[in-house]
Amino acid sequence: VLASEKRMFDNGANTIKHEGIVFGCVHREDNPDFALHKVPGLVGLGRGPLSLVKQIGSSIDDKFDYCLPPCRNENNSVGQLKFSNDADLSGTEEVQETPMASDGGEGSFYVLILTNISVGNSRLNIQFAGAQTTALLGDARSINHRLG
Repeated sequence: VLASEKRMFDNGANTIKHEGIVFGCVHREDNPDFALHKVPGLVGLGRGPLSLVKQIGSSIDDKFDYCLPPCRNENNSVGQLKFSNDADLSGTEEVQETPMASDGGEGSFYVLILTNISVGNSRLNIQFAGAQTTALLGDARSINHRLG
């Protein structure tokens, strides 16, 4: 089900109103990942026209930063999502940036250029084909990723 309505976003200094924000509702979830069953909602951050980033892009200078907590999250830290000029999480020594492919990928996805693969603390030192771009296409909702 898709709907459209006015949404308000508070940026700390003032409230920004957006008319006609399109959002979806799920009535039945067939996802076998039980960890997602306790999630109150999902937000689309892709490059497609219905993503939140595209819908409010002009008011956030088309910028956002999404920081995941470390895999071994011993400090119970949480991820962060920031928009606009606040979208800079590089001041923390634990933050590692991963640039996106310059061509922007295909469709609604973001694409990362793959330079190496590690399993645990061991680098595999795989030699990727020089002329062929090896990319990683990821989906934050899924444990499945595609090498292309």
